[in-house]
Amino acid sequence: MLDIKMICNNEKGMVLPLGLMFLAIIAILGTTAVIVTTTDLKIGTNYRASKQAFYVAEAGVQEARARLGDIGQTGTPDKDWRRFIGDAASATSIFGYDATDADHNLSASLQSNLNYTVMIRHKTETDIDIDLNTDGDKDDVVLWGDADGDYDYEENLTDGESIEIITSQGTNSGANKIVTIEARYEPAFFDPPAALYVNGNLAKNGAAGFAKGACPGCSPACTAIPDIVTTVNAGACPPKNCEASDWPAGTSTPSNFVDDETDIYPADAVISQLSTKAENTIAPGSYNNPSGWGSAGSYEITYCNGDLTINGLTGYGILVVDGDFEAKGNIGWEGIIIVSGTVTLSGGGNLAITGALISDSVTEINGSVEVQHDCNVINDLDDTFSNYAVYGWKDFQ
Repeated sequence: MLDIKMICNNEKGMVLPLGLMFLAIIAILGTTAVIVTTTDLKIGTNYRASKQAFYVAEAGVQEARARLGDIGQTGTPDKDWRRFIGDAASATSIFGYDATDADHNLSASLQSNLNYTVMIRHKTETDIDIDLNTDGDKDDVVLWGDADGDYDYEENLTDGESIEIITSQGTNSGANKIVTIEARYEPAFFDPPAALYVNGNLAKNGAAGFAKGACPGCSPACTAIPDIVTTVNAGACPPKNCEASDWPAGTSTPSNFVDDETDIYPADAVISQLSTKAENTIAPGSYNNPSGWGSAGSYEITYCNGDLTINGLTGYGILVVDGDFEAKGNIGWEGIIIVSGTVTLSGGGNLAITGALISDSVTEINGSVEVQHDCNVINDLDDTFSNYAVYGWKDFQ
C-alpha cells in the first residue's frame, strides 16, 4: 500500500516544470521587451520624421516671407490672388493650383534640398468674421496700416499693405506637416508728417532757406505734405511767429504750415525701433566731415546714443540721434534725420536735407537750411528697412 505522506513529500522531478515555467516567463518578458522596443523605435522614428517635416514646412514659410517683396501682388490687392512656391504637381494636389487661372501664380523654390510647397493669399474679412465696411459681405482684403492717423497700426480696408496668409506643407520620410502664419508688413518708421516737424518751439533766424512738403519735380510724383508742422506756436526772433515771413526765402508763409499740432509724432518709439536695425553705430561727440554714413543707392541707418555735433556731413539713409543734435558747415543728407532732443542748425554752409527732418524738441535754425520732402526717398527707405513680421502661426498634422 502506497504511503500518501511519502508521495506528497517526494520532490523528485520538480526541476523540469520549474524550468519550463521560468522559461515561459522569460519568453513572455523577452517578447514584451521586443514589442516595446520596436514600438518605441517606431514612435521615435515617426516623431523624428514629423519634427523634420515641421521644420521643412517652417523653411517654406520663411522663404515665402523673405520673398514677399518680390513675388507678392502689386497694385490693388485681389481677394482671389494666389502665389504658389514649389512644383506644379504638388501645388495642384495640395493647394488646388490651376495653371489656367490668371489669379494663380507659380514660382520655383530657391532651393532643391527640402520638400515643401507653399501657398500665399491675402487675408480677407472672412478670416476675421467681421464686415469692416458693413456692405453685407466679408470678401474685402484686410490691410495693416494707420488708417485713422493716430500713429497706431490696425486692421482696416483703406490704408496700408495687405496682410498675407502663408501656408506651407513640408514632407519628410513619409511624414507631412502643414504650418500657416499671418505676415504683416511693418514699416521701419511712421511717415514724416511734414518736411520739417518739430515737437516744440521752432525758431528761424534769417530769411534764407526753405522747407517744402510739395515736390513738383519728383518722379514718380509725390503727394504734398505740410511744409512745416510744430506742436506749439513757432517763433523766436522777435516778434513771435516772425518765421512765418521767413519761409520760404523771406517771401511768404509756407503754403502748408501747421502750428499747435495736437497729434504728436511718436519719435521715441521710432528711434527705439530704428536703433535695433542700425548698421552704423557711432559714439556721441563731435565730428568733422565724417564719411561712410551710407552711400548713394545703399542706404544705412546711422545711430548715435547721445549728443552729436557735426561740422560738415554727407550721408544717405536715416540718421538717428538719441540726444541733442547740432549741425554746422555744409551738410547734404538724403533721407531722414530724426532727433530726440534739441536741434540746432547753424553756420555759413549749405544745409540741404532731401527727405525729412524730425525733431522731438526745440529747434533753432540759423542760415540757409533747405529741407525738401521727397516721397521716393521715403519709400526707398521704407522698402530698405521694413519687413514682414509674423503675427501668429498654426501647426496642423
